[in-house]
Amino acid sequence: MEEIIEYDARVLTPVQGQTSEQVVEIDDQTIENDIRRNMSEYQRLQMENSRILQEVSSLRAQAGGFTASGFGRVEEEYLQLKSRISELESRHSVVDQDRDRLFKKSQTTTHMTNRTHVQVTVEDPQVEVLRRELKGLISENRGLVDQIRRFRVTQTHY
Repeated sequence: MEEIIEYDARVLTPVQGQTSEQVVEIDDQTIENDIRRNMSEYQRLQMENSRILQEVSSLRAQAGGFTASGFGRVEEEYLQLKSRISELESRHSVVDQDRDRLFKKSQTTTHMTNRTHVQVTVEDPQVEVLRRELKGLISENRGLVDQIRRFRVTQTHY
């Protein structure tokens, strides 16, 4: 004689965002075990899904905070740093150009120094005599200029 064993199990099935509960008769123990294992896996996945949704919501809130305040500040700082880098690169270029120019100038000066001609002038002995004579003439000229000035002053008073 064959014995018939009937099993009852609850089956939760999702229906448009909700779950509905049904009682189903199960004739096989392995099927019942599979159903229970699948139901526990389903519950675990639902909890994990809820946790992930909360994490996504939290990350969205954080991202909103970054875009509202922090990201603008970071972007502004990035632009300032980029501007500073550009300025420093420009200064570096100018310094390089000055250094090259000075190097070329020092090379030219070195070549010019090697080709410099020294001229020595020997003074004529008559120069000293002529200087004394010139000083005498300048002194005589000043005396004549003073006489002319005095003569003009006396004439304007008469």
